[in-house]
Amino acid sequence: MKRVFLFLGMLLQAAFTFAQFDGPVGTEGCKAVAISDSRIVSWAYGVQVKRGFTAPNGTTRVSYGTCDMAQGVPDSTTTTAVSLGFGGKALVTFDRPIVNGRGFDFAVFENPFGPNFLELAFVEVSSDGEHFFRFPATSLSTSSSDVMAQHYNNLAGKYEVGYGTPFDLSDLPDDENLDKMNIRFVRLIDVTEGVDTDAQGNVIYDSPCAGSYSAGFDLTGVAVMNAGVPYMISDCESIALSADSHELIDATNGTMGEDGNYYKDYTDGDIAYEAVGLYGGSFACGFGPSNHTTAAGYYSSASLQALEGAGSKYMVGYYSDYGETPLHNVIRKADGSSFYPQGIYVAPSSAMYNHFTASFTAGMWETITATGYDAAGTETGTVTVYLADYRNSQDPEADLVKEWVYMDLQALGECSKIAFTLASNDVAYGYLNAPSYFCVDGFTYKNDNAPFVLPMDLITLAATEVTEETATLNGDLFAGTETVTARGFEYKTADEQTWTSVTSTDGSDIYAVTIDGLTPDTEYIFRAFATNDGGNTVYGEELTFRTLTVQSLIDAQTFSFRLYPNPTAGNVHVELENGTSAIKIFDMQSRQVFATMVEGSCELNLSLPSGVYVLTVEKDGMQSSRKLFVK
Repeated sequence: MKRVFLFLGMLLQAAFTFAQFDGPVGTEGCKAVAISDSRIVSWAYGVQVKRGFTAPNGTTRVSYGTCDMAQGVPDSTTTTAVSLGFGGKALVTFDRPIVNGRGFDFAVFENPFGPNFLELAFVEVSSDGEHFFRFPATSLSTSSSDVMAQHYNNLAGKYEVGYGTPFDLSDLPDDENLDKMNIRFVRLIDVTEGVDTDAQGNVIYDSPCAGSYSAGFDLTGVAVMNAGVPYMISDCESIALSADSHELIDATNGTMGEDGNYYKDYTDGDIAYEAVGLYGGSFACGFGPSNHTTAAGYYSSASLQALEGAGSKYMVGYYSDYGETPLHNVIRKADGSSFYPQGIYVAPSSAMYNHFTASFTAGMWETITATGYDAAGTETGTVTVYLADYRNSQDPEADLVKEWVYMDLQALGECSKIAFTLASNDVAYGYLNAPSYFCVDGFTYKNDNAPFVLPMDLITLAATEVTEETATLNGDLFAGTETVTARGFEYKTADEQTWTSVTSTDGSDIYAVTIDGLTPDTEYIFRAFATNDGGNTVYGEELTFRTLTVQSLIDAQTFSFRLYPNPTAGNVHVELENGTSAIKIFDMQSRQVFATMVEGSCELNLSLPSGVYVLTVEKDGMQSSRKLFVK
């Protein structure tokens, strides 16, 4: 939970190793995110998978499911998923960045068959595609027969199918290489049961599959709850094309240029994919649309489907390395304006994949390179990824690409166009041996690069420790991307026209100010406020409290109790004098979340979400309260 004394988790880690986390769906305090949760604003756009194996240290890779099964909204079945396998990885991209907002920021969905059959994964995020940061995972399970949701924290896959595991970017430490307001990647890494360890060095146990076929972690979707400005996306779907077909430029559909070649733009939205027809249009270079799902040839992707799944469209590019071929395989804005590329998915054609499948030997490689150009034709940068990589035969990552691979283009900066080229050490007479056909889909970009602004958000929390003349006012501030210069409270009686203002010197998100000089038995109105460096002030909701009477204050002075441990991870001891007492617990919005009657001192077994609460004891017509901190 965000900004509710996050430091408690670090300070009290050792003291609460016995504690458990929230349990399965349907139990009190469960934090699972349903597919239909109103907080969800978008879902995973693209998924790249590096398949793991059917067993630890195995040689057979899993193959169940396709990447598009983890895109968009899951269907709540156990069969629609892409399997990672032992040690497998998934890189997930989005149609907008994830930001560190109020509450949980995103959620990961898996397809467990029940609360005791869990397949877990580590979760990492990145803002630049290079530096990844892992959420500090915790596992309290001691064996594969002790697999329960309440034993895990910050591990994906702890809830049943249809419910996601939420993650809060505030759980990650600040780092100069991590922009929490621009999370572009989520990476999932399958947990190898009985081998991998959590952040404390404890071995992680999930559902055992040793010695039998396992698909490992099964990804069904990733939901975004706090998001930045959406990217522009070109998915090629607006280009007209018959089913299971492709189109190439020729003299009939292109326009002849001054050089005698034919030119054509395939336009999707405001993005143009350039094609060039050489030698009177008889030799097609550059891009052409395709939606092949069956043809294992030049004009289909190796996976025989688009990024979005079978039947969708994508572009096939042909790279010619012969002579002085005009610049081709170009992507640009149709109107010629500049843009800021974010990324694109690439894949080899079926023909390229089949070539390397037949002749893939140690040391062999093939790359695709994206080169950015500004309006003057000057290069802005290059990005390269491997479509075939067998440079080191001992490298377990060395492989031949079959499915779509994300190419991060952010390093190109502001561009007027991007051109794609191929290179390889598999050549004959200086020319590429493999068929020079590749595929692209899911091009994301921005029309401007203005920084994202997330405004302040402020919640007025219930007053606590109210006496005859004093009260403690509480607020919960989310600063967003703004710089806060002042925070505090305003208060007045119902009859007063002017607010009295008090400021807080506490720089924490949860802050409090104790005010005095109040009138007994009087109702006060109060609200939290915060001011940014631009001089703008925001206010929280107006709440009320009533000071005690003189008699109640006298009574309260003779009525005290002890509350420990405080903070607590669950159980709390309330030390009281003999006699019957009513114990009530309220959250910071003054909602009652717990109530019981006790005789003398007692031990309360609480199951409450992390946060700040008020515990009130009523005895013999008197009342006394204490703040309660739940980890």
